[in-house]
Amino acid sequence: MKIYIAAPYGRIMGNSDEQCEANVQKVIEVARQLILKGHTPLAANLYLYVHKGWDATPNESEWLKICMVWIPFCE
Repeated sequence: MKIYIAAPYGRIMGNSDEQCEANVQKVIEVARQLILKGHTPLAANLYLYVHKGWDATPNESEWLKICMVWIPFCE
């Protein structure tokens, strides 16, 4: 089953980079558990690593638009 993992990220809520990283680590653990059960997870929180250190990064609403493109493909 294709599963989009919806989880808090944190920038909109004012979380620091460290708090965002902690949220991503939780998502990674969930993704690993799903993989072991034979599912295909999409962990959008991993975009943290695309965003981090990128001066020209889009704002968070643009990242949400990118993520929303994948929702219809998940079960």
